[in-house]
Amino acid sequence: MEQIAAEAGITKPILYRHFGDKTGLVAAVTLRYLEELRGALSRIDPALDLRDRTQRQFELGLAYLERRPGLLRFIDRELGFRASETWEGEHVSGLLQIVRGVVAARGLDPRVAGPWAHGIAGLVMGTVLEWLREREASRASALPREEMARAATALLFDGVGGLLEAPPP
Repeated sequence: MEQIAAEAGITKPILYRHFGDKTGLVAAVTLRYLEELRGALSRIDPALDLRDRTQRQFELGLAYLERRPGLLRFIDRELGFRASETWEGEHVSGLLQIVRGVVAARGLDPRVAGPWAHGIAGLVMGTVLEWLREREASRASALPREEMARAATALLFDGVGGLLEAPPP
């Protein structure tokens, strides 16, 4: 908190007065991140099929994070999504609706929708965090944003089975 107050050019008591505590500050940062990201994602053409729309979401999300190095790692390290859920509610709700629709359309047990939506969210988070780490370690060896978006979309839509069935390059 001391470091953040110094960076912002204010005193720690002012920071605490506005956010209450560190958890409040982390929640506010996380909610702002989500608001900005949702704004960018809302401009994606809804006429695109789900796979193309998802790849475009990855591209936009990765571009956003490239401009804000360290933001997602900070949110992850400080459990920002958990802290901000108490303010805003479930962050995976949109994804959960999509998964519920797919599960229902396939006639699967509806009880899998929640765990699957959270599993997908974890897969996305882990993939993006690792990509960011690779970029920081050595920009030359990390996948470019567009390739990473294609690879993440392939993993999400084709799964491990699809990767195992694909012919080697």
